[in-house]
Amino acid sequence: MDIAVIFSLYEDSYLFKRFFAWAEEVSKDNCSFHFIHHSQKTLNNTIDFPGKYIHLVDYKDVVLYLEENEIDIVHSYIGDKVTFLARAAGVKRIIQHPISSYTELGVDSYPADCICCSDESMIGQLKKQCPQKHIVSIKDSINIEPDHKPQDLRDKLGFKSGEIVIGFVGKLWRQKYFDKFISMFLELCKKNKKLKLVLDGRTYNKQFEDYLNSRVESIYFHDDPDELIANSDILVIKSETYFNPYGEIITENDQEYNWWLMHAMAYAIPFITIYNKTQKQRKELINDKENCFVVGLDDMAAYQAALAELIDNKRIRDTFGQNGRKILTEGYGVNLVAQQYKKLYNYLLSEQFVSDYPSASKDAETHFLGNMIELKSLKLDHRKVLVVRSGSQVKTEELITNMTRAFPSVELSLCCHKRNLSEMRKYANIHEIITYQKSDSFDQARMKAAIKKINRKKYDYVFFVFNSIFQEMTHQNLLDIIVQLRPESGIVISTGKLNFLYPFVRKDDIERNHLINKYKKALDPEQEYVITSPWEKNIAHLPKWDRFKIEKYREVINSSKKILCCGDPTNPMFGLFEDELKGKELISVDIVEKCNRDIIADICDLHMIEDNSIDGIICYAILEHVYNPFKAVDELHRILKSGGKIMMFVPWMWRHHSNKKTCFDFYRFSCEGARYLLKDFSYVELSPIQGKLEAVFVYVLQFIKYRSLLHKPLVKLIRRFDKCTEEDPSGFNIFAVK
Repeated sequence: MDIAVIFSLYEDSYLFKRFFAWAEEVSKDNCSFHFIHHSQKTLNNTIDFPGKYIHLVDYKDVVLYLEENEIDIVHSYIGDKVTFLARAAGVKRIIQHPISSYTELGVDSYPADCICCSDESMIGQLKKQCPQKHIVSIKDSINIEPDHKPQDLRDKLGFKSGEIVIGFVGKLWRQKYFDKFISMFLELCKKNKKLKLVLDGRTYNKQFEDYLNSRVESIYFHDDPDELIANSDILVIKSETYFNPYGEIITENDQEYNWWLMHAMAYAIPFITIYNKTQKQRKELINDKENCFVVGLDDMAAYQAALAELIDNKRIRDTFGQNGRKILTEGYGVNLVAQQYKKLYNYLLSEQFVSDYPSASKDAETHFLGNMIELKSLKLDHRKVLVVRSGSQVKTEELITNMTRAFPSVELSLCCHKRNLSEMRKYANIHEIITYQKSDSFDQARMKAAIKKINRKKYDYVFFVFNSIFQEMTHQNLLDIIVQLRPESGIVISTGKLNFLYPFVRKDDIERNHLINKYKKALDPEQEYVITSPWEKNIAHLPKWDRFKIEKYREVINSSKKILCCGDPTNPMFGLFEDELKGKELISVDIVEKCNRDIIADICDLHMIEDNSIDGIICYAILEHVYNPFKAVDELHRILKSGGKIMMFVPWMWRHHSNKKTCFDFYRFSCEGARYLLKDFSYVELSPIQGKLEAVFVYVLQFIKYRSLLHKPLVKLIRRFDKCTEEDPSGFNIFAVK
């Protein structure tokens, strides 16, 4: 098994300490690691990687390396670009590892199959956002073998036996904070002459060091926090929550703070810290008065009392230290975490994963990085092409050179700011140059004339040249311009070397082609699928709410072994999934006895079905006929397994429909009502059905005598102008995950 770990951090980073702790253990089990450092800067050669180390700067080199080495899994510690590069290289499985609780949450449209997170507080949010992906929590690990503290630093600084070293790791901001802390330490020194204070020297300039040295005789500075921690008797570990010079509370570098805590605990060193309650993992590491003392950000009195107790009582120091090691041993040991990663890697490459998560990368096509293309594949000879310069002249020239060399007969035009016109005129065989001058930032309001002119020309392709697509594409101005352009074939985002076909102008085409390939069967016009375009034979031509219905039916069926169908199991919709349903257990339930269901019961009371026993549920057009839909949904939630999926429909603008004997019509649901109905589910996705005009037309159509003749032509006409929103649809297709 070949695993590529792709990162962009440096040798003193938290990542290396965390990753190497368990990667070496995993590599013993037939796993070969490739550490790809994707950055402009090189690493310190002294780092001992448990695998092959490669430094690659160019995106294309990363793709080539992954292809040539037939990498099975990419474990990414960078953002979207790496997951798409891995996808372009044909890597089997991709793991995205968010490196901060404040970043990387836009991963639902990444082609990552798995999101692996060490911060459990992020798991719920990720599961809601990305129910189609495998979300897993694996804690950080550390080597807990060292039982002794190396004395190198103590000897270097001239500390004597019996002296108590207090290490301070973290930032000290604000002058009053310095003064209070130093005054507190001087008070302690009056009672104990053997105290030494070592501060994390990375955060202070020479002027400040001189100031502190002038006040405190026994103060020292050291630039390596790891060495500082290992040589301390007592630690003050300050979280990266601090006041900056402007009085603002800043939080940064949570990961490094966690490492400091774990490093201290591995060496059985007692510590005093500030606990940020928003971080669940810290709560697992920090137990006040068990392995540390927890104090407030500016509470010097609490600091002094805690330090005094640790200084005076060696028994407490030893107890805190041993308790800390015990916490690490039980939850953060290298072997434990290594076993979790081995299990994850094997699962990702198994057939079971494909069955459990068939749509892990389904949204990647809607992200422009999901459509990397070779320039030669566009066949640009005798085609009208416009190159828009939004990057450097070097990148623009690289693209133009590559394009004209591959396609000598291309009809090439350029678009640039007026100040760059002289640079653009040097190129030979340019058909036309369009300029703009009112905007330096692609403000669409100031570029209306240029946009209109571009659209009038009806170019086959429009190329946007960027210095760095991974940064520039975040600017909304550029997106606003791009979506207003209407080239005949497409928009290409280019860096000169790499080219990506932008999906905005072809998103529906992508979805339709995807569905055409997926569903070989045509729709049977004679069957009642309960869709809004019953005349269509091709699923790919259905409106988005009907495609949503079919996609979610498929997702429930594919991810479930045991499926509960509320209502009619002979629904023609199931006929589309004959192959997928083979080997599945389909159980039907209905309240009407003559329906010949597997279970005759009130959906509000399914006591005969055990808790957490059903993998998936189809409950389509049922809840409006239930006297207490809230109780019914509670029951469905109870019997559904954790992670189980449910597909349902509820009406909103729909006529009354009941037979007044066995089927009654009780409820309608707005978008707010539908979400409240499913409030206990971890993820809820609503797809409004039909726009306001179509919903009203279909409602009125039910009372017209010759409605079958009017339905198809008028609906097709209305859909040209109608807008589908959550406010006024005819109803909602709903997909939810427990």
